Amino acid sequence: VARGHPLARQRSVTVERIAREPLFLFAPGFFQRDLVVEAVEARGLAPRIALESDLVPLLVDAAAAGGGVTTLLRMAAEAEPRLVPLSLRPALFVEAGVAWKAGAYLSRAARAFVDFVLAAVPGSRRRAEPE
Repeated sequence: VARGHPLARQRSVTVERIAREPLFLFAPGFFQRDLVVEAVEARGLAPRIALESDLVPLLVDAAAAGGGVTTLLRMAAEAEPRLVPLSLRPALFVEAGVAWKAGAYLSRAARAFVDFVLAAVPGSRRRAEPE
């Protein structure tokens, strides 16, 4: 949210609370948008979508103007001085995995990504070593 937004004084916000705000969300088909919309609708509420875009800078600018709420990865929100990042309560979780064909070439970049995921995600582990 924008620094001057009433929610900016809080550390976290509920799904029910953001559902009452104009939402600046990614365009239909984006996973992050679907996750937020499903969370709102699961509570029997209708999201108040005021802006849809596939452009992060546009969503940031709209939120920074103070007229509503957007959802971004925390690192993106923290990098924008005009915004105050809030945690969503309860947190929304996604299970994801990284897989590769056994015996197939795995580039240095791909290996680095796998190592990054393993180091960054608590409880992650490598089930099979790439060759």
